Amino acid sequence: MRLVTAVSTAILAAAVSLPATAASVRIDNKIISTGKPASELASLGRRTYSEMGRVCKRPSNSSCSDSRSGWGRIYQFSKDGRSFTAHVYDGTIVYIKENR
Repeated sequence: MRLVTAVSTAILAAAVSLPATAASVRIDNKIISTGKPASELASLGRRTYSEMGRVCKRPSNSSCSDSRSGWGRIYQFSKDGRSFTAHVYDGTIVYIKENR
């Protein structure tokens, strides 16, 4: 019985520690999340910065290897005293977070 409990605990701990693959921000009662079209970024307010850079090809909350990244756009937005960073690859939001 102890072995079953130990294995179950280890599996649960491993599952909880895995990073989430989707991220989102809420602004003006609208949720903007990874995997959505880049056109939704207009809701984040005024674009304050934009550059070309290496971004993940698929939605991610962490960095990715060179084989899983490509050239995309990195944006920063500002609205109502809040600021946001978003990465876009092939017209899709692949990373988004509110800067604190």
